[in-house]
Amino acid sequence: MLSCLMTISAQAKVTPINEYNMTITDDKQQAFNQSCSAYGWFDSIQANAICTQQTLMNGAKCYDCHCDSKYKYACASEGIIGSGEACSIGGTKKYTACTCAEGYIKEAEVTKNLTSISYPQPSTGDDKTTCYKKSAFACNAGYNKFTSHPASPYVTYTTESPFSDKSLQCVTDYSNTGGRYFKAENRPANTDCLETSSISLDLLPSSIDLYYFNGNCSSSTGCTTTKKDCVLYNDQTGTTNKGGSVTCNKISGCQSGLVGSYICGMTEADSNYFTSEKVTDGDAICYKVSGCKTGSGYEQAYIGTSPASDYTTKSGSNYTYTVKTHTSGSASLVCRTPSGCSTGYYNFACEGGCWNGLLSLWMPR
Repeated sequence: MLSCLMTISAQAKVTPINEYNMTITDDKQQAFNQSCSAYGWFDSIQANAICTQQTLMNGAKCYDCHCDSKYKYACASEGIIGSGEACSIGGTKKYTACTCAEGYIKEAEVTKNLTSISYPQPSTGDDKTTCYKKSAFACNAGYNKFTSHPASPYVTYTTESPFSDKSLQCVTDYSNTGGRYFKAENRPANTDCLETSSISLDLLPSSIDLYYFNGNCSSSTGCTTTKKDCVLYNDQTGTTNKGGSVTCNKISGCQSGLVGSYICGMTEADSNYFTSEKVTDGDAICYKVSGCKTGSGYEQAYIGTSPASDYTTKSGSNYTYTVKTHTSGSASLVCRTPSGCSTGYYNFACEGGCWNGLLSLWMPR
């Protein structure tokens, strides 16, 4: 039996002690090599996270962290960023809400459905926040971007803008304050003597020219800035672009009849008896008859619109008269000269001495 015990004892010592000790050494090494990350923990407290401290076998302190349920949005879409504080777990951030990045605008701040505006595709965050890139907005085809109003205080462009700050405006129409400007086809009637200038509205979807009276009168045939006696004019008046007025004269013919102290018409008076003046303006040829010709021996008996039937006699006169009349319209000018003696009177200076001079015997001395 002693022999057997000795044999068993000898066999037990066959296993090398170093192999057993090696196993112990590996376990200790693993314990010393433990890390926080192996357990999904962190070496430090994570920002705005709920963390529980853990201690490893080697004595290292770790933190088991997670975000509160209110931090649930990644806000990682283009143009979308987190709003406010973030809970950061291992560098991955989550937010309570999303907002628009710089250069982007919230959907609620965009004016929709404008005909002149081309809208970009929006970006939407995981919290349903929707943002548009401002620089991606543009004017629709056929519309022009507003730069400045025409050089006039009375004409302005009408625009549409998707933004309250109007950083983009697209031109849709124009307004005309006071109606001082007009399209060529809408020129006011009876204003052909008034000269115009124009401004071009190039930013409209269809460019047009607007005209305005510049304060000048045309010097062409049929128009004048002054008036002459006996010529008939139609006054043409317009409002200038600056709110003033311009009046020009359109020659329309000759006046007819009594005008003040003279007679006007288109018929020339007999220059042997009447004083007349030819007046021309544009295509109008008129005559101004102002009285009886000086030195003709004729005196003015009447000028007006209600002549008597006979001017061959004159009250208180012993003479009879030869009468010349010029008529225009309803007016008449009567000139007369003595041509004989009234009834009961004889011409003492008659040719041949009147009855061979015998009449002189009866004339009073």
